[in-house]
Formats: sequence, C-alpha cells, structure tokens
Amino acid sequence: MSQPDFSPKAVADLDGILNYIARDRPETAQRLVESLIERCEMLAQFPEAGTRCESIAPSLRYFSAEPHVIYYRASGNTVRIERILHGARDAPALFDRPSQ
Repeated sequence: MSQPDFSPKAVADLDGILNYIARDRPETAQRLVESLIERCEMLAQFPEAGTRCESIAPSLRYFSAEPHVIYYRASGNTVRIERILHGARDAPALFDRPSQ
C-alpha cells in the first residue's frame, strides 16, 4: 500500500486544524484529523480521484473532504499532499508562495 508524502505545509495545516478545533472539542478534532489522513491515504491509492486545478498551480489536484480541501500532486508512484485547507480559504493566494 502506497503512503502519501506530506509537505511541511500540509503537516502544519493538520496541526492547525487539530489545535483550532481541540480548543472546544478535543475528541472531535482528533477524529477529524484522522479522517483527513485517511482521505490522503485513499488518494495515494487512487490519485485520479481528485480534480485537476492547474489554474492554481502546475500539476495540482484537489479532493473535497468537506469542509476541507486536500490539494496534492501525483507523480509516478508518489502522491504529495501539498496543503489541507478549509474550503473558505483563498487557495490561489496561498499557492502563489514558493513551496517548501
């Protein structure tokens, strides 16, 4: 089974989601982050499941995990999770910055 490769920004996104929700609902926060990671693992198995969004960045795809969106790139046998953002965030503005 192929595992996703998480960018430093994606790891920070997951930490931010966990910390924000855990202030009021720690158990809910943990379940949500686990669910997001499971979706990323599914994308590692089925990278074509997402929709292309090259208007944001080259070779980028996204997959809705409401209310969040997983942004990733598939190359060969690798799926790199670039960002995991709340759907209300301005994703194009966040991808204008150089990738880490």
